[in-house]
Formats: sequence, structure tokens, C-alpha cells
Amino acid sequence: MDRMKLQPVFNDLQRLLENESLSNEECRYISDSLVHFRNNLCISEGFTNNEISGESIVTVSNIVRPNSFVGNFTYHRSDIGSHLPKNCLLWNLFTLGIDRLLINLLAHAEKAKWITTIAELIALFYKERNDQNGVPNFFGIGVSVTASGDSDRPILSRSLENSANAHLKPANRRRMSDDVTDFFQPEPTEKEMSKLLTQFTLNFLLRGYNILVSQLHEQLLLQKENNVNQNDKSDFVWFISYFLPFVSQLKMNLNLFKDIFTIDILCYLTWESVRQTEEFEMNSLRLPPVDLKSNRIERRLHRSVKAILEYLRILEEHTRPSNNFEKHGLRRELQERVCKQLCHYLPAARDIRQLFLLQLLQFNPDIQSRRYLCDVITANHLLLLILERVPHQEPGGARDFNLHQHLNQFCTKTIMARYGTALEGFRTNGPFLNDCIFTMLHHVGCDLSEIALVCQPNIMRHFASIWQEAFQISDDWHDLIAYAVHIFNLSRGKIGNTSPDRETSEFSNQDDWRSMEFESLTSQTFNNDDDEFENLRTDFESLLILLKGDGFQKQLDWIQSSLLTACAARLGIYSDHEFRHPITCLSLKLNTPCPIVPWTEAEASALSSKPFRFFLRQLGLFPSLPNAGTYPRIPLEWSPDTLYNVALSLGSVAHQQVDFDLSCVGKL
Repeated sequence: MDRMKLQPVFNDLQRLLENESLSNEECRYISDSLVHFRNNLCISEGFTNNEISGESIVTVSNIVRPNSFVGNFTYHRSDIGSHLPKNCLLWNLFTLGIDRLLINLLAHAEKAKWITTIAELIALFYKERNDQNGVPNFFGIGVSVTASGDSDRPILSRSLENSANAHLKPANRRRMSDDVTDFFQPEPTEKEMSKLLTQFTLNFLLRGYNILVSQLHEQLLLQKENNVNQNDKSDFVWFISYFLPFVSQLKMNLNLFKDIFTIDILCYLTWESVRQTEEFEMNSLRLPPVDLKSNRIERRLHRSVKAILEYLRILEEHTRPSNNFEKHGLRRELQERVCKQLCHYLPAARDIRQLFLLQLLQFNPDIQSRRYLCDVITANHLLLLILERVPHQEPGGARDFNLHQHLNQFCTKTIMARYGTALEGFRTNGPFLNDCIFTMLHHVGCDLSEIALVCQPNIMRHFASIWQEAFQISDDWHDLIAYAVHIFNLSRGKIGNTSPDRETSEFSNQDDWRSMEFESLTSQTFNNDDDEFENLRTDFESLLILLKGDGFQKQLDWIQSSLLTACAARLGIYSDHEFRHPITCLSLKLNTPCPIVPWTEAEASALSSKPFRFFLRQLGLFPSLPNAGTYPRIPLEWSPDTLYNVALSLGSVAHQQVDFDLSCVGKL
């Protein structure tokens, strides 16, 4: 695919884009041309077993072949056999103006017809141009540790920042293709490729990124969940996790991304992260075991966390009482408005803040990376910082949220063991990550008076190392360590009787509820449960009394509340307020059974109880389908009346428990 073959195609495409309206044949020509470019880029890098955005792509035999081409370009089968090096192929495309072409395509009225292919094409530009940690590198663009000590976040080189400043000034903007055409070479150097992609990144961020991400989001919502291509979801999440660090580091005007910084997109990221968390959990329990450390399932889960993390970084930066941004001026005021509007929703968005609790509980150090754990902890810390500021910025904004009650959920041995695992790398964590860890330990040990939970061996061991090495931390954290050591010494006998191995791994490996979940997964039809509880099959009330007597009242309330929330969603109560219950509302919108997510340790442990699982199956909340997932699910076909009556079977329902008028539903 050399320049001579490409030139007529580019001429045709530019000519077509001069028209506001296009025929179906012309739209197909544009789409097929983009598919052709994408296919050749895939071929050029050894197509088989490579990945776009971390996902496996189809083999050569399954390449999407254009239906037809018109005008000056005829598609030849031999073109797919071309093995032109990727850098040369990219150089040819850019010298012909693919940067300008893609920006114009994204601005066209018919963009929805080729948006997915553009996303795949742009992802290929950057593929294999990251360092081992997934940080944007561009070869010539440096990566270093931030001033806050967060080593996961890219700092762009001065050359990129200078380029950004030039692009941000309208008078100095130049088409990137104009810069490179004058010195076209058949074999570009890595430095030239770095400059080319640096300039494209800025062009894309300024003129196309907002459109592409918002359009991808719209298309994902229009598709039914079972019909969505996994690569489409992965591309959407990748574009957020990969490019948002540039937005932050270059201090770009957030008004350029007003369609990205919306509560709807943050809710979709939450939905996708919950789905990936469940999928990872399900695969971690399979036999034979899946190598999840090198598996794309683990990468997808981590990328979903990174996307939300980068989102929260920017929100937190723009909600600080004072920061390095402009203190005055219209731009500063508009940016604050974008962030404040979004942050105002967060106190009522329970699923978003519960997500990190879920991921901390389900973290398995045997098969998940410490980097993933630290990203979850960092994202949770940033969200808590934002939530602490919301009441001061928006009076009454936090009326649905009690920070003290939320933090109480972190007061468990399991969660503290996770923070102990993260603290193990205190020497290399950097100040910011260490602050994230110590802040939660302080909340639990001091603010919530649960210092005994902090005095776990795997935390105290690291406290001792910090103390002995005189490691530099803030005075507040020194005080916390001194307090914990004092309490530990006072109760040495009591704490010493607890096995360190049990203390630090109680919920880290194949512990009780994780093992029971595995048993549940490997017998999808619950035949074992049926045999054991056959005598209770026709006595629903007896089983309900048994569960209450065994201390499952709170878990039954959780199931009932989930059913009532689903009932309200199907009555349309949350219309335009889907952020209050994104998992429930998106399940309905995407036409898929609604998962009942075990956000807390108590809820997760209930699912490991045979009587409780049997009870849920009797209610119809555990599908018998293979690979249905590890969470209970509310059937899509249940009507609001059915949902209300099933909820009613678990106990009486008061008006204050529901978001809808009880007269809207009737007893069956």
C-alpha cells in the first residue's frame, strides 16, 4: 500500500467530505477505505496474535474485506499480502493527510457509520508504543515520576508541552501533515515517528477526541449487551485510560471535552468495571486454573480501573480549594463548572463508590498484580477527597451520602489486609500512594476507633520497618504508627494468639467464601443444594425463618432492596437520574438481566452459604445457564408487579423503603 496507490483514494475521500450529505454508496466507500487502511496496518505488524488496545484481533483469514470500491481505487486481494513495515505505512498515510482526513470524518454528519473503524485505526497508531507499564511513551517523549510520587502517571517531555502550547494558540496551528510532507522519507526514523505521533496526539485531542469517545459511548448504549463486540468496549475504555493523562498533564481546557466529562460516561465505566470484576472472579475459580496474570481478562479489568482513576484524577485536580490552575478568568470558571456539575452527582451515585470496595474484597494477590491493587486504592482515595469537598461546593449536595457510614464498610480484616499488601512497597510507592494508604488506615484506626484492625501483623511489620529506617513520612503518619504500636503492645497477648498467616491471608487465597463460590460455580444447577434442602422445597417460609435465625437478615434486606430498586427502574422512576443506580438502570437499557452485586464482605459471604444460595434459586435469582456469572441476577422479563411481589415475600415493604408510589404496583 504505497503512496501512489493511496493518493487517488485520499483525493476521493477529501472530495466526498466536501458534501454535507452522502449517498449510501459513498458512505460505504468511505467505510471500506478505512477498513482497508486498518487491515494493512494490522498486516504490517505481524497480524496473527497481535492486539488492538490489548485485545486479540482476527486472523488474516478473517479480515473484513470491503464490499466494493468506486472511483479511482480498486481493491486488490494482493494488497492484503503487503508487508510494508508499519512505520513506513504510517508515514505514507500521514504524509497524505490521514490526520486531517480522520478529523474531518469525525466532524461529518454521517460519522456514526465509520466511528468504530476510526477508533480501531487510531488505536493501531499507538499500539506497541508504550513502555512495559502501559504509559504513553512515543519513544522520544520522556516519562518520569511526578512530583507527587505517583510513578504510574506520565509526565510529557518539554518538547510535547511546547508543541501543545503552539497548538493551543489558533494563529500557530498547522496541519500536522503539512509539517511532514516536506521531508517525506520511505524509512522514517524513530525520532521522526515520535514527532509525527506527538503532533497527531495534540491534533486529535484538540479536535477529535471529544467526538470519538462520546460517539463510541452512544453506540455502545444503542447495542444490546449480548451483541456488543468485546473489542468495541475495550476500545472505548482504552481511549479514556490512554489519553486522559495527556489532558491532565497539558492542563488542557476541559470545555474541549464536555461530552466526555459527564455522569453518564462515568456510570458506564462503572458498569463495565463491575462486569470485568465479575468475569475475572469467575475465571479465577475455574478448573483447570486460567493463567490470569498473562490473560487479557486481567488486562481488561485493570484498564477499566485505570480509566476511572484517570477520570477521578482530573476531577480531583479541579475541585481543590486552591491549585496550580488559573485562579481567575472565564476559562477557569467554565472548567470549574464542568467539574462541579459532575461532582454534584457523585454523593448519590452509590454504585461508583462501592465499586472500589468490591474490588478490594475480591483482590487475589496470587493472581493479581500489586499495581492493580494500588490503582484501586488510589482511585478510592481520590473519590473520597472529592466527596469530602462536595458539601462545601454544593450545599445539600451530599444529603444522600454519609461519609462516616461509607468508611465503616472498610473496617474489616480483609480490607486492612489489602492495605497491608499495598504498604509492603512503601519504599517505592511514592509519597502520594503512601498517603492514600495511610489516610485509610487513619480513618479506620482513629476516626472510626477500630485501631485493632490496623494492628494486623502484615501492617505492623511494615510500620516497624518504616520506624527503624526513619523512612520519610508526614508527622500525622508517624503519630498513627506510634498509636498503633502502643495499642499493639498493650494487647500483645490477645493479638499474638492470632496466627499471622491466617491474619494476613484470611480472604486472600482460597478462603471460606471464595471456596464456596467456586463450589457454586462448578455446579451451576445447584444439585447438591437441592438434595440437602429437598425437605424445604415446598416450605418457603421455613427456609426464610431458618436464614433469619442464622443471622442473614441484613443479606435478605440486601436482596429485597435490590428487587425494589429494579422495580423502580422499570417503572421509569430514575429517568434522567440513572446515576443513582447505574448498574440497575444500564442493565435495563442494555436489555440484560440485572446483576445483584455483592458490594460488601457480608453480602459476598452470604453467597457462599448453601441455604442462602438455594433460597435465591428458589426465588429465581440464580440462572441455571452455564457461564451465567457468579452474581445473582434479576430476570429481564420480570414485570414491576412481579418484582414487588417477590420483594414482598421477603418481608413487609414500607413507603420509606422505596422510590416509587406503592399504588403503582399490585399484589399478584
